[in-house]
Amino acid sequence: MSTVAENIVRFLEEQSVEYCFGIPGAQLLQIYDALLDSRLRSVLTTNESSAVFMADGYARASGKVGLCLAIAGPGLTNMATGLGEALLDSSPVVVLVAGVPEDEKFFHIHEVDQLTALEPLVKAVFRPVDVTGLGHTLGDAFRLALSDEPGPVVVEIATDWFRSKSDYETYHLRPQESPAESREISRIADLMLSAEQCGLYLGRGALGAASELRLLAEKLCAPVATTVAGKGVLPEDHPLSVGYGFGPAGSELAQEAFRRCDLVLAIGCKFSELATSKWEMSPPAKLIHVDKSPSVLNLNYPTLVSVCMDSRDFADRLSVHFAALSPSKNAELLELISAQKAKRIAKLPDSDPSAKIKPARLLYRLRNILDRESMVVTDCGNHQLWAVSDFPVLEPGTFLTPSDYQAMGFGIPAAIGAALARPRQRVVCLCGDGGFLMSCMELMTAVREKLDLKVVVFNDGALGLIKNLQQRSLGRESSVDLPPLDYEKFAQSVGVDYLEIATERDLDKRVGEMVSTKGVTLVNVKVIYEDWAPMLSGMSLAAWNRLPLTEKLSAVRQRAIRILKNPSALGATLREGLKR
Repeated sequence: MSTVAENIVRFLEEQSVEYCFGIPGAQLLQIYDALLDSRLRSVLTTNESSAVFMADGYARASGKVGLCLAIAGPGLTNMATGLGEALLDSSPVVVLVAGVPEDEKFFHIHEVDQLTALEPLVKAVFRPVDVTGLGHTLGDAFRLALSDEPGPVVVEIATDWFRSKSDYETYHLRPQESPAESREISRIADLMLSAEQCGLYLGRGALGAASELRLLAEKLCAPVATTVAGKGVLPEDHPLSVGYGFGPAGSELAQEAFRRCDLVLAIGCKFSELATSKWEMSPPAKLIHVDKSPSVLNLNYPTLVSVCMDSRDFADRLSVHFAALSPSKNAELLELISAQKAKRIAKLPDSDPSAKIKPARLLYRLRNILDRESMVVTDCGNHQLWAVSDFPVLEPGTFLTPSDYQAMGFGIPAAIGAALARPRQRVVCLCGDGGFLMSCMELMTAVREKLDLKVVVFNDGALGLIKNLQQRSLGRESSVDLPPLDYEKFAQSVGVDYLEIATERDLDKRVGEMVSTKGVTLVNVKVIYEDWAPMLSGMSLAAWNRLPLTEKLSAVRQRAIRILKNPSALGATLREGLKR
């Protein structure tokens, strides 16, 4: 017989778990000791929130479950933000947390009703009541994390169980079975073949069927737009890729191309607020929605047909109906897409050697120098919105970004998780200076793990996105300017290489140096946000259009009063109006 801790580690090995992320504590001594004799590698983080972000990044990059270990109380509650991100962004993460000893005493160290506190942030919580059923519980947790819409699961194990002896029983995850949907798939094929113009709208849930859906788009000459999280499901240099979204915050090209579509096939998406420009997206009446989670179907938009099925299984079954169809050409559509892409590049701001860096120019340079397979991970904020519009993703699964939960601090730890999952690919993290301050100490983790990781900070000295929103909507700002940080000394203190890009004249040289160096590099880019990201402009306009007339008049009145009290604000208001 083995100890329960040893049996848990053996189970993890059988599930091909490679890494566990977290911080050891007194309650986890036996688990961490058992890890020393296993194939698993424990990754020590500087805080537990980062541990979940790392597991999330690993899960997104590998397609496998990301695993965390936590002590009871503060260890688990520190993970709350990361669990919320994993839940809303559909990442399979399992957290094994120690529970207080099973006795009749009260007020143990760390004792709170932690599972009840976290229930809204996870798919499920498990608290096995008998050590003999622990293996089955762990198996159910892993299965649930991956099934339907993936997400996080928490398993609490009483800390006094870890030393006890128990027999080991091998647990095999049961494969999911897709329901037979033959009639619905035949109907969908008929609808697509009879449509004047089909469009494909793909989310991250469509990644598993990327090659099949590419072939389908080519056979139908169908424009392909993605959600923010789905960028790159179809490489964005493909002649049929039109960018992100097709609502007011989507790319101009997507909006133009999808106005021509009388049928849209949406796969692996939830039609959430960010992706749909606050639900201002207007799909045609013939909307077909396919997703492996029944909870997202017919929720925010009514559908003509909805199918609950894994994207790969669906694409395989649908392709049978198009097997005899040769790729078609719509010369007008293809010319529109090509011309609009060239127009977007032509709109790049002019270079001024002495000026700070404009985000579009930085992203354009990064895209030109990084290879197709390089993985880019973003935090959330202004830089993220610019990356959505101005950084084309050229291979499926190489763009990781927080979408529906939008947790700052995601970028660096998620990039570490991605780098561990794909050690042969270059990983670049894009983050704002605000998000950097939230998780910058994890650069120590990246150094310890000997990763090749580049962290590019879009440094404008402020919480730039919120500052811009305050200025435009309220006419003044509050609590958004960040304290100065000596980035070079910080880089020296944590043992990473440092580069600074202060003006345009440094851009090409420094980006080239970043790519040519190995190891962890911190790149401090002095950016200036003179314009709003196209996505932000679209979302702001959509939000404004949704306001009742009384609220619009109230907002205009408030702004007018502040301008009268501060005439210097008038110039800023006029400049903003001209930019619109």
